[in-house]
Amino acid sequence: MYRSSSPAPLTVALAAGAVLLILSSCPWDSPGTDWSDFRDVNLLVNQSFGSQDPDGSPWVPMPGLTVETGGAVDFLRWERLPDPGDPGAVAPPGGAVPDEAVYRLEVPNLFQNGDFEEDSLPGWWSATGAAAANPSLVDEPSDRISLDPIGGVRSLGLNFDGAAARYAANLEEALTDGFPQDVPQGEDVSYAFHLDYRLESDQFRLELNNNAPGTNDPLQEWLLQPQTPGDNLIYSFPGNSLTGDDGKEIARPANSNTLNRIAGTPQYFSFNSVSTPLDQDRIQGVFDNIRFVREQPHYLVLEVPYSQEGRPDLVGEGSFRFHLYVRKDPTVNDPVDGRNRFPARFISAGLVQAASAAALPAGAAAEKKELPVDDGDGWELLEWTFSGVNVPFQVQPGETAFFLVVEPGYSGDPRYLDAGSVLVAAPRLYWSP
Repeated sequence: MYRSSSPAPLTVALAAGAVLLILSSCPWDSPGTDWSDFRDVNLLVNQSFGSQDPDGSPWVPMPGLTVETGGAVDFLRWERLPDPGDPGAVAPPGGAVPDEAVYRLEVPNLFQNGDFEEDSLPGWWSATGAAAANPSLVDEPSDRISLDPIGGVRSLGLNFDGAAARYAANLEEALTDGFPQDVPQGEDVSYAFHLDYRLESDQFRLELNNNAPGTNDPLQEWLLQPQTPGDNLIYSFPGNSLTGDDGKEIARPANSNTLNRIAGTPQYFSFNSVSTPLDQDRIQGVFDNIRFVREQPHYLVLEVPYSQEGRPDLVGEGSFRFHLYVRKDPTVNDPVDGRNRFPARFISAGLVQAASAAALPAGAAAEKKELPVDDGDGWELLEWTFSGVNVPFQVQPGETAFFLVVEPGYSGDPRYLDAGSVLVAAPRLYWSP
C-alpha cells in the first residue's frame, strides 16, 4: 500500500528568486512513510515525454521560449521524432525502457548560416571593400589562405589587404530574433556567442560597433590570439567550456562571451575595429560555427505534483535520483536536415520550487553534465542526484511540489550556454532515504 507522510514544519532558502527546497524535519522514517513503497518506483509514472500528448506534454518549454508561448522566435525546440520504421526515426533505448518516445531537445542557433554551409555569403555581411577584406567561402587550402576549413564543407575565409579592412554582420538581419533593443519587459537583451577559428595572422579583433570607420565607438571589444599563428589548429571561443576530446584549443586570452544589446547602441558584429587599427590587426584566417543564443534559461519543465495516481506521495530529505537517456542528434551536420544545427556539448537538470515556471532563474538548482563528443551513435544513461530536497506537504494532493527542469547547456554560466541539439528519452525519478 502507498502511504503519504504527515505534514511537518519546513524551512526554505531563497536563491536567485527561486525557493530551493531544504528539509529541516520529517525524516524519511517518520510515521506513515515506508521505504519499501519507494524501492525501484518511478515517481514520474504517467509523466514521461509525450505521455499526455505527442507535442511532449506534460513536459513543456518554459513560457516565452517558443512562439506559441510569447517568444519572438523559438528559442527552444522540443519535438517528437517519427515512430520507429518511419523516415527520420531513431530507435528508443532498449532493455528496461522499450517503446519510449524519442524527442529532440535543441537550443537553436540564432545566427543564421553560422555554419557557412550556404552556397554564398548572405547580404547582412558587409566589408569596407571587397578588395580590402577578401571574404570568401573556403573549402580547401589555397594560395591566399593555406588553412583547412574547420567543419562541414565550407568556412568563412578572410584575408585582409591591410589593417584598416573590416568585415561585419548586421545583427538586426543576421539574428533570427532581430537583435531587439529591448524585450517586452523593458530589460536589456544579452547574448552568449561562440565561434571557432584558424589563424595565419598573429591575432584578430571582434567588436560590436556601428561599422563606420574612424568613429571610435565600439560598445564591446574582444582580442583573440592563437598560441602559434599558422599552426592549423582549431581554436574555440570562449573555449573554457570545451570537452576534453573534441580536438579544439582554448581561445587566448580569456574573454567574456557575453554580448549586450542596449537601446540606441551599435548593431554590427565586426571582424576588426572601427578605431585606428594596429599593423598586426591584418586578419588572415578561417572562421566557422558562429553561434548566438539569448543569455537566459532554456528549460524544458515538468511540474511534479505532490500526489499522483500509481505512486506514493512525495517525501522530503533523502535523495532524488533523476535518470535520462541521451544520444547525439544524427541530423547534426546533415547537408539537408542539419544546416546550422550543432551538437549539444552539455546538458543540465535540476529540481526547484518557484511561484511559477515563468519565474525559474538561470541555473536554477541545476547541475550540468558533459555530453560525449562521439558516443558511437548509441544511447547513454545519465544520472543526477539531488539531496536535501524539501517537499511542501501543506499543498493539496494535485498541486505542484516542485519543478523538474532539463536544459541543453547550462544557463548559469554563459561559457556553457550554447546552441546545441540532443536526443532524449525515458525520464525517470526515484527517491531513497
